[in-house]
Amino acid sequence: MRWMIVLNGCCGAGKTTVAEALSELMQVEGVAHALFDLDAISQIHPTAPDDPFATALALRFLAAGMQGLDGRGVILSGVIETAADHAAIRGFVGTNVVIVLLTAPMGVIANRLGMRETGSALKSHIDRAEVLDAVLRSGPSPDLTIDTTSQSPETLARLIFDATR
Repeated sequence: MRWMIVLNGCCGAGKTTVAEALSELMQVEGVAHALFDLDAISQIHPTAPDDPFATALALRFLAAGMQGLDGRGVILSGVIETAADHAAIRGFVGTNVVIVLLTAPMGVIANRLGMRETGSALKSHIDRAEVLDAVLRSGPSPDLTIDTTSQSPETLARLIFDATR
């Protein structure tokens, strides 16, 4: 049976890091899966005016990428803002989707972003994180919400793995 675990959250929440740790854990546990990172898929410039973060484009790539997975499950890391995007993702798999919202206080987010971004990109990411945090907390309800502040990616991966089995 195909399944999907969606790691959602604002920039700096730990989506990619936790997704990679979860993928490594699943490999050790012998769970057949694929890992897709919407942030990586949607790196395009310039973006379309009606798709400023290339989310629709990334979801089209994801739909195509899921063809031929031979029953493997999917770990999906990315920012899923709207109810329509949630519905599209659920449409790829059906009801066997778990959406996990990863959170952290804005000070932690800013610190993490400061370790990977510089200059105007840092300001842009921090500004975007503040907006996304509010949007994601008020949007479609996740199945699980996890604060990533004080636990290692491996511990978080184990928590998600155990909660979704």
